[in-house]
Amino acid sequence: ATSAVQNGVLPYCETTRKGLPFALLDPPAGLTCAQMRTYVSTTAALEESSEIAAIYYPRILVDNPNTALFGNSATIVAPVSGAIAGLCARLDASKPGGSAEHPASIELGTLRSARGIESTSDVKDEVKRGLLFDTMVNPIMVGNGVYVDGARCLKSSGQFPTVGESRFILFLQQSYIPLVDPKRNRNNRPRLRNEVKMSYEEFLRTLTKAECFASNVDALAWRFDIGEALNTASDQVAR
Repeated sequence: ATSAVQNGVLPYCETTRKGLPFALLDPPAGLTCAQMRTYVSTTAALEESSEIAAIYYPRILVDNPNTALFGNSATIVAPVSGAIAGLCARLDASKPGGSAEHPASIELGTLRSARGIESTSDVKDEVKRGLLFDTMVNPIMVGNGVYVDGARCLKSSGQFPTVGESRFILFLQQSYIPLVDPKRNRNNRPRLRNEVKMSYEEFLRTLTKAECFASNVDALAWRFDIGEALNTASDQVAR
């Protein structure tokens, strides 16, 4: 959780890995809300930097896995990204297109491995928590369990400014790859394009039924096109 590492992670996800991973960033240890805001806005300059990344605050308490290494306390302070990743995985597995759900809220955002939050944090103060959220930081709250109380990506001005939206788009992109890979190097003909179109539209219809889109009507929820306008005669010859 340093400026150098986190500013290396973002171009790695966006450029090296071509925008396919989603980065979950941890806060430095021992910060107050004001210090966290300064870190995100100034020190690391992460604010408005990426729509395939999110940062969370504060660190959490987890069960002490080894008293010989970490002392006799029942809990230790740990980075929160591992618990967030587990939460995302749980939502992904909950239904087709589960990544469309925000990993947040008391109902869906509980961090099951967390036992509390870092004692130095003042995130329970509503005003301070609101200012933190305005800086693109997703607060971790304690109430009915420990839960994520925000779903903002680091960039608010992009097409997909929330974690659920952004991760769902990544899911759609990665789901498309295995559908088209078997067709690689085949002649680009209408029949081939229809095969791909039918396969992906069937997949998208399952997501409509799972309420992953803004509408429950296929015609309003999504549009999939690999028609002639996108496959000109010269493109067909080249591929």
